[in-house]
Order: sequence, then structure tokens, then C-alpha cells
Amino acid sequence: MFCTSIITIYLGLQSISAYGLVGIAVTRYISIREPLLFNMRVTHCRALAAAATLWVILLITSALLYFRLEPDGNLLPLDDNQGPKKNAKNRGKRLKK
Repeated sequence: MFCTSIITIYLGLQSISAYGLVGIAVTRYISIREPLLFNMRVTHCRALAAAATLWVILLITSALLYFRLEPDGNLLPLDDNQGPKKNAKNRGKRLKK
């Protein structure tokens, strides 16, 4: 469980860093594309809303990733026929064709 938490936090911080860079790139694009309208389009409230939205997206994706990781770092399969209990029982077994 500890390893899963560390991996989830690590991937989450990587994701928010990338999201932040995309946000900066978008604001720079708007400032170059429409310099006279930049202050009307990019306000303090909109910037805060965008940052909050990015953090919510990060928390949702990290939670989904956290609940799909096995202790060894592999992703659990998203099979409708197998629930979490069946996956826990069949972790070490190989699937036969």
C-alpha cells in the first residue's frame, strides 16, 4: 500500500507539472494572439478557476490510478467479469489461452 501511494503521488506531481506548463503555454498564446484583449480574457478569477480545475482533474485521475495499482506497481485489468476480490485471488496466476 505504501508503494502504491508513493507511485500515485509521484505520477500526480508529474501530471500537475505538465498541466501547469500547458496552462502557461495557453496564456502566452492568448497574449500573443490577442494582446489588446488579454487583460479582459485572462482575469485573476479565471486563472484561479483554471488552477482549481487542474487540481480537481489531478485528484480524480490519481484516485483512479491509485485504486487500479497492484502492490508491485502493475495496473489491474479492467475486466467486467472480474471484481477486485477475484483480481486479488488471481494476482500470481497466469492466464491460460
